[in-house]
Amino acid sequence: MIPFQVCFGALPVLSAETLLDPVPTGTKLPIVLIDRIDGGNVKDGERVRAFVRSDILVNGKVQISAKDLITGDIAHVQHSATGDKFALNFHTLTLSDGRVVRMSSTLVLRTGRVRVRRDGNEIWFSGKESFVKSVVDPDHIQTSASTLVSGSSGAPLLLKAGDEMTLELFEDLYCPERAAAAIDRK
Repeated sequence: MIPFQVCFGALPVLSAETLLDPVPTGTKLPIVLIDRIDGGNVKDGERVRAFVRSDILVNGKVQISAKDLITGDIAHVQHSATGDKFALNFHTLTLSDGRVVRMSSTLVLRTGRVRVRRDGNEIWFSGKESFVKSVVDPDHIQTSASTLVSGSSGAPLLLKAGDEMTLELFEDLYCPERAAAAIDRK
């Protein structure tokens, strides 16, 4: 596993004129894991990467492209004889041109379970959403969303590279306009 790295520095500030229509809260993002996550060996702070499986359109324009990179980290790891648990927090979208956008999302849950597609089969894990609000400055409160995932009855919790899951945006996502203008697809 690749250790999580914290980088300090300013991200470019984007003006309203450079932003496309926001990707609305509740939008589903189909993702494919790049990294393997072994619940028995995972540690807090480990980085997790996935890519977007298909284009996300808003008002006929591509806002998020297939193959854009989504990065997150592992938190709240708990190892026990009854099963491993950890939180997945996908928080950063890297566009194909290298620009970075912060995002807040959770894995889509169906009756308290996370659906994972692997090799054409469905695998289900227990899941629970978690939301944390933190004050960045007096005018900006940031919400961090994650999904606590756990195996059942002591079964190993293993997510493999290539596993497909679905994220749901917890807040509107403002993507900067792509260098070659937004792509019209109707």
